[in-house]
Amino acid sequence: MNKAKENLLQEAKKQEKRKIDEIREEYKPVIEKIRIIERLKKSKKKNATFFVNANNILCYQSLAFCCDLIKPCIWRESCLKLLGFSNKEFSEMKDKFTREILEKFKEKHN
Repeated sequence: MNKAKENLLQEAKKQEKRKIDEIREEYKPVIEKIRIIERLKKSKKKNATFFVNANNILCYQSLAFCCDLIKPCIWRESCLKLLGFSNKEFSEMKDKFTREILEKFKEKHN
C-alpha cells in the first residue's frame, strides 16, 4: 500500500474511534440504567435499598414524579416491574398523591 492510502486509512480509523467514543459517551446514562436493571433483576432482597436503586433509573429518581401512563416510558415500566406494581396500582398511587397535594394546597390557602 502506498503512503497516501496508508495515511488515509489511519485517518479513517482515528475518525471511527472518535465516533465510537462519542456514541459511548452519549449513551453512557442509558447503559448505566440497563446495568442497574440487570443487577436488580438478579437481587433476592426487596428492601429499602432495592427500592431506592430501582427509582434511580427514573428521570427524577421517584415514581411520584413520573409521567402518567399515557406517555410510554421504558424506565417507568422497568421500575414498576422491578417493584412488582401494576399499571393500575401506579395510577391509583399517582391519583392519591395528587389529591394529597391538592388538600395541602387548600389548607395553606384557606
